[in-house]
Amino acid sequence: MLVRRRKTWHTVWRPGPLPASRTSRRSSTGSHRSPPAPPRSAARQPPEGLAAGDRAPDCDGLRHDLTTFPSRLFDLLRGPDHTLLLYADDEAQLAPYDEVVASARRGAHGQLSVWVDAAPHLRTDGLALPFVHDSLDAFRKMYGARGGEGFLIRPDGYLGLRDAPVSAPRLRAHLALTFRT
Repeated sequence: MLVRRRKTWHTVWRPGPLPASRTSRRSSTGSHRSPPAPPRSAARQPPEGLAAGDRAPDCDGLRHDLTTFPSRLFDLLRGPDHTLLLYADDEAQLAPYDEVVASARRGAHGQLSVWVDAAPHLRTDGLALPFVHDSLDAFRKMYGARGGEGFLIRPDGYLGLRDAPVSAPRLRAHLALTFRT
């Protein structure tokens, strides 16, 4: 309640809840309860590592085949789009990634960048998707990543979805919450 005294406005504190018209309507994008992040109990994710709604940490040691110096994860996350990181530690896990990526790009209306984060020993010859090698094994340790797992990182730097193993229908359903048609 505002009270005017001598040409100035003062706020008078009254105990109790604020009326509905005065309550805060801030977005809780960093929260585990926000709509883009499923509740921890509903999310299909392993118990170790990050959960949907956590801030995505940076890590070093990501190597491209044609560069002599390593990149950081945040270098891959630059830009206004969501980023899908697909972790693989076996060649058999790379096969479904083309279908998953095609479905995810349709669901995100093209506003999605994709990277395959390959284990240090994994051969990526002939892979059509952009990839980096986790040469220091830092991504796997920091994120608790397992082979065949997908991480969707929102443009604000928070983990939107962690899916193990990554599934095109689940990823598409999650993207439908963000990208409405």
